Amino acid sequence: MRVTFKKIAILAIIFAIAFAFIPDMGVSKAYAGDSIDGGTYKASELKIYAGENLFCSGDITIVMDTDLELWTLNSDYDITIKNSGSTKHKLTFNGKDAGIKGKNLSMDGISLNVDHVPEGDIGGGTIAVYATNNVKISNSKVLIHTSGDGIISYQGSVTIENTELNLYLWEYDGTGVLAADGYIAFKNVKGTIDAEMDYCIAVDTGGEITISNCDLTVLGDTGCIYAGSFYISANNYVKTPASYKLVELSNGQKVISNSKGITAKKVVFSKKYITDEICTISVPNKVFTGSRITPVVVKWNGNKLTKDTHYTVKYTNNLNVGTAKVVITGKGNYKGTVTKTFKILPKGTTLLTPTPKSKGVTVKWNAQKTKMSTSYITGYQINLAKDSKFTKGKVVKTVTGPSVVSKSVTGLAGSTTYYVRIRTYKVVSGVTYYSPWSALKTVKTKA
Repeated sequence: MRVTFKKIAILAIIFAIAFAFIPDMGVSKAYAGDSIDGGTYKASELKIYAGENLFCSGDITIVMDTDLELWTLNSDYDITIKNSGSTKHKLTFNGKDAGIKGKNLSMDGISLNVDHVPEGDIGGGTIAVYATNNVKISNSKVLIHTSGDGIISYQGSVTIENTELNLYLWEYDGTGVLAADGYIAFKNVKGTIDAEMDYCIAVDTGGEITISNCDLTVLGDTGCIYAGSFYISANNYVKTPASYKLVELSNGQKVISNSKGITAKKVVFSKKYITDEICTISVPNKVFTGSRITPVVVKWNGNKLTKDTHYTVKYTNNLNVGTAKVVITGKGNYKGTVTKTFKILPKGTTLLTPTPKSKGVTVKWNAQKTKMSTSYITGYQINLAKDSKFTKGKVVKTVTGPSVVSKSVTGLAGSTTYYVRIRTYKVVSGVTYYSPWSALKTVKTKA
């Protein structure tokens, strides 16, 4: 069949006209300023341009397969925003009244950046929850700059978990985090909340805030905390400036304040503090070796920490027999300082086989002639008893001088088996330090 150029042109025009009137059968697109229907949308499918709003007329899910920039995302419906793949794609709100509001708002595994400049009444939470609505942000990275309030819960709830949160307020006496008849929970959150001109964390009327397993620094020009129902999980260590503590005011509110009534402007809630409350810090006594003793072992949550990576140590008097001191200071992600002491004990001796005699025994041992610091041991202490726990018929004998190697013990029960042990001792600055006990020996006295 022969087709002329003229016929091809006519067919092309017909197809173009036809397609112009055929409905779009592909993926639905959302345009700037439009109200999109409920459903699931990929970020790459949304025809959104920087500086535009997005509204929806039903429950929506946005899958972040690429970065997305908006002014606002407002809805009376449920909004779910979740990541696609391993990359935390960035969701940015940047402009006047920039913010997010959904009946139930859920974000998981994304990078959220918000620059919030309230329009009209100054204030207005950057993330605000009303009535029984809920917000949950998890496994995300959140950065908020605002000249209004930060995160507010009015009767609803806000849960932020396993997330890095950095919230900064500027040019307004706004509150960083406010629970006003609502509930706010931080779980496994790290970062900073900085309210430049007001309280960092506040609770009004029936509100409640809980902080658990966090590594969170809060700063406020007026004060870091002004609260009623404020709870700190036992898994947290709260580091406040020296002499400050959480005190209750006459109106029932609580603030972190010192004895002079001055409110603290900084507090750190951290699960990564080097402290006896949440760490296992082992500093056992050790025997003199002639070298400096460094016995510190620090475990956090059951895991052994690495010296010079997670903490540093500084020892004092850790060479000779006596009491040594060590200062353990957190490093990197770990904070706090703990001071411990431990003893450096004199070296012991070897007990030889005792010789029995009538109602007595001759105890023998090897002399301990090691010079420990500038002097030798002071002497030996001998224990005898009728049982291996040294609770029955116990006899204690002390021998002065490092060169003595035997001691005759009389006045014991005849024809009786005795357990015997020996240790050295050294007196340093009026304090007596004992070596570990020798191995036990047994001997049966003569009648």
